[in-house]
Amino acid sequence: MSTGDDFLSTLNISHGDRWTSLAVLAAYSLSNIAITYYLVFVPLRVPDWLSALVTKATGRTGVGRKRAEQVAAEEWARELAFEREHPEVHATAMVHDPFG
Repeated sequence: MSTGDDFLSTLNISHGDRWTSLAVLAAYSLSNIAITYYLVFVPLRVPDWLSALVTKATGRTGVGRKRAEQVAAEEWARELAFEREHPEVHATAMVHDPFG
């Protein structure tokens, strides 16, 4: 093999196809960026029939779910109550108030 074209011919690639191949690569890359953007930033909408089917199959409902702020506040209150009941455990530990 004396030139790059000789090597490319063993792979069934022609130097004349370079712009077509570049266009295919660009289309592939842009479509992946668009799909990633869509999946990250567009909220998932679950059809009613699917959510009813999942609820029926698992027996769980979305009712009663708490927001992250509620869970954090309850956990913080639980930690404070534990510290008051067991001062010897947290005597040396520094308490960090995430809301303070």
